Amino acid sequence: MILIVSDLHLGKGPPSADGADKVSLTRSVNDHQSLADLLECVRSMGPELNEVVFLGDTFDAFIEYKSSIPDSVTKWTRAAAEIQQMKVKVSFFAGNHDRWHGNYIRETLSIDVRREPQIVKAGDKRIWMEHGDSAAPNSGLVRFIRHVSDQPWALVLYKLVLPFGLGQQLAAFVSRNFSNFEPNPKTILGLKTYAFGLLRKERVDLVVMGHCHNASLDKMAPLDKMAPLDRMRTDSSENSLYANTGDWYESRTFVLISDSVQLCRWTSKGMSVLQQEIF
Repeated sequence: MILIVSDLHLGKGPPSADGADKVSLTRSVNDHQSLADLLECVRSMGPELNEVVFLGDTFDAFIEYKSSIPDSVTKWTRAAAEIQQMKVKVSFFAGNHDRWHGNYIRETLSIDVRREPQIVKAGDKRIWMEHGDSAAPNSGLVRFIRHVSDQPWALVLYKLVLPFGLGQQLAAFVSRNFSNFEPNPKTILGLKTYAFGLLRKERVDLVVMGHCHNASLDKMAPLDKMAPLDRMRTDSSENSLYANTGDWYESRTFVLISDSVQLCRWTSKGMSVLQQEIF
């Protein structure tokens, strides 16, 4: 069994206009509750759970400075180590909010930071996993900025201009005050279109992404019943699926993979299954 969760946005707090002390306290409380809920969810799965995948935007703004590791990152590292102690594998993908990692996660948890899409096997099924930000229908300017920021020298230059953790503080400020967490219909549609293309071209059985903060589970329609959105499909199995984890930050939604694919929500009463498809 594989549990896939994304968009925890640890470290996110209210706008700084509320006061620095209040921001820090609220952020810490939010992070503690988010990770406590996640650990409780993981424990509830029992020994059948083999892997937990963090599919991007685990942190709201993490630019790694060796001398300045944010408290939210330290809290998550402890939680991830606890999951590992349960004999459950932990996998980690970088998202658009937490792309500039160094070696801290790899050295602390002995896991790689995955920056590119990955195809993983679950029995005889092939699963495509990625955060989804690179698949979103971004403007030319956004794509150019992303391309530049992906270069190794970009992080070096950024930390030279803003040393001693100042770059981390700036990124956190920008995220708190300017990021819009409301689901964008254009992004939702763009990710779904991209996923259906992958199901055809890559011969995969399931595509899982996050990023858009809109949990969904969609089955490929038969060829003669396809809407225009799906018209690219030619030979994929009718059991091919696209799942979006939604977000853990507010909605506590996630994807669970076993012999079926379940779109789930964690609540104070435990796990509820929102939708399920045979895998």
